[in-house]
Amino acid sequence: MRIRFLGTAAFEGIPSLFCRCGLCLKAKELGGKEIRSRTSMLLDDDLKIDFPPDTFLHMVRDGLDLERIKDLIFTHSHSDHLYAEDLVARLPGYAQSDAHPIQVYGNDAVLETKQFFAENGVLKPEANIVVTHFSHNGQLSHSDLTEIFTPHGIQVAYDGMVLELP
Repeated sequence: MRIRFLGTAAFEGIPSLFCRCGLCLKAKELGGKEIRSRTSMLLDDDLKIDFPPDTFLHMVRDGLDLERIKDLIFTHSHSDHLYAEDLVARLPGYAQSDAHPIQVYGNDAVLETKQFFAENGVLKPEANIVVTHFSHNGQLSHSDLTEIFTPHGIQVAYDGMVLELP
């Protein structure tokens, strides 16, 4: 399985619109892994998790063929995870597509899912653990986050990161 992290920020992104805090200014200056768009992932190029307002950017920046998506999962209904207005672009008259159906899944019970995984031993001891969905309000850069999480065996995701799983 191949997991591509398309975006790894919370609602406001990093740098945030209209913000001059130290983290946002540093992200603008350094670029690269310090720039974070709203959270989304793509698994094996055909399962997309979340559809944020940055999906157009992800498509162009990462050379994605969104027509390959067969399944779309929304983790919750906040606009940084479900920007439904952009899904209109797949309707006839807007897009010339193969018109195959996309299966859409959504569940407001994210915490219940996490609890279920924990209670049922779904997370393997050797599992890759990756942290994502960062807010500029925490004032932590990518290197700051890496210093915090790496000693605990946790990877810090960044926009464009690809994780290959066996």
